[in-house]
Amino acid sequence: MTGRVVTLMPDRVIGAHTHGDRLQLGMVGEDLPVPDGLSPDEQAGLEAAQRNWSQMKGYKVLHMTAPNALSAGLADSPVLQLAWIAEKFVQWANPATPISRENVLITASLYWFTRTGPAAGDFYWELAHADDPGWGSPSGVPMASSLFSSDPLVRKVLGPHDDTTFFREHAEGGHFPAFEVPDLFVDDIRAFFRTLRT
Repeated sequence: MTGRVVTLMPDRVIGAHTHGDRLQLGMVGEDLPVPDGLSPDEQAGLEAAQRNWSQMKGYKVLHMTAPNALSAGLADSPVLQLAWIAEKFVQWANPATPISRENVLITASLYWFTRTGPAAGDFYWELAHADDPGWGSPSGVPMASSLFSSDPLVRKVLGPHDDTTFFREHAEGGHFPAFEVPDLFVDDIRAFFRTLRT
C-alpha cells in the first residue's frame, strides 16, 4: 500500500518506509520478480516457500475476485472479523515472536468498531484491476526498506533496489514487526526519517 501512495502522490510524501519478511518469498513469480542467479539450494527454498504460500493465499484470491462476498460478513459479524484477523496473525507471525491475545483483540476491535474490514480488503481488488498493477513505480521519493526474519535468500529477493536510500536487515521478527519486534521496527523508521532532515 505504501508503494501505491508514493506512486500516486509523490509530491505529498517526503519519504516511505516499507518492510518485508520470509512470507513474501512465496509471492515470487506472482507479485515479485524471480531473481537471477539462484543456486539449486536457493531455488529449492523458493519453491518450498511458493508451495507454502499457495496454501495461505485464499484470502487474497477472494479479495481480488469477489470482495463483496466477504465484506458483508465482516461488516455484520464480530466473530468473523475476529477470526479473519486472528488467522492471519497465527499463520504469518514468527513463532518466536507470537502476537499477544490482547493485540489480536485490539486489532480486530479497531476494524470492527470503525467498520473498516471491508475497505481494507478493497485494496486487493483495486490493485488487481488497476492500469498499473505493480506495487509501486519509481517516483523520486526517498525509499527505505527493512527485512525481518531475513536470511540470504530473503535478502536476494527483497533486498535493496536502485531507489532504496535506506536498508536494514534483521533475523528477528516477521510479517508484523510492529507487534513482534517493536523496538527494532521503530528504530528503523526513526533512523530513516532522520536522514531526511534538511
